[in-house]
Amino acid sequence: MWSATASYLVAVLAAQQWARGAGAWRVALLLLPVVCVAWLIGLIVLRARQLDEYQRQLLLPGLVTGFALSMLTALTLGALHEAGLTVPSSGWPVALVGIFGWEFTNVLVKAPIS
Repeated sequence: MWSATASYLVAVLAAQQWARGAGAWRVALLLLPVVCVAWLIGLIVLRARQLDEYQRQLLLPGLVTGFALSMLTALTLGALHEAGLTVPSSGWPVALVGIFGWEFTNVLVKAPIS
């Protein structure tokens, strides 16, 4: 999952840096983060199917933490927007905070990694 997360981060940075203008490369760069997210979802589904009861107990804190951090980030960005401060590309921080919070929690509780 670390490689999929790192690939997602690189894809987001590449899309922000080089996806200006028109053309087929722009579309490919903008869709690259979606491919990385699909990779992460596939890994999650595969891993969840292989877990025994003990491993599910280890992975649940990471999922809960990632979800909670994503929601808190979304609420914070929404409040900032209501106050008149618009954060560009505000969807990316929500996803990245959730993913890294999830991964960090998995490391802390020594959850199995794929």
